[in-house]
Amino acid sequence: MLEDFILANKLTARFFESEEELTTPAKRAKICGLPAEDATMTVLLIHLESMEAILAVFLARDALSVKKLEKASGLRNLKLADNDETFEITGYEKNHLPPVSVYGVKTFVDRKILGKKLVCSPGGGKFHALSINPSEIIEHSYDATAADISE
Repeated sequence: MLEDFILANKLTARFFESEEELTTPAKRAKICGLPAEDATMTVLLIHLESMEAILAVFLARDALSVKKLEKASGLRNLKLADNDETFEITGYEKNHLPPVSVYGVKTFVDRKILGKKLVCSPGGGKFHALSINPSEIIEHSYDATAADISE
């Protein structure tokens, strides 16, 4: 699914496959050939009243600020989606959610990412990673917004 998205949209992003499970952001960054501080996380949150889902993409070394995300999105009472909800909405498992190739879910990208040339993100599976330019995340994510969403 993610590889097809990269090809169809002619992204410069690179998809990596590992023989060992990529259990930490540092392991993902290593296979991408990037320092650990360039690893990102992508999480899905759900608005409790409307059940609207949103994605947050931020540096793995930082903590997501739900309060800042609520302010940026205009949605109050956001909760982190569990694995079942994440898979049902995105088609990806919770801990392997890529920053692109998630259709119809508004995306918020932490501004700290934008100054980097490349970041290493989850690649859609336990053995996959994605090296991607942050500008491609903004350009190829659904209704993407750059905002201050981390601590």
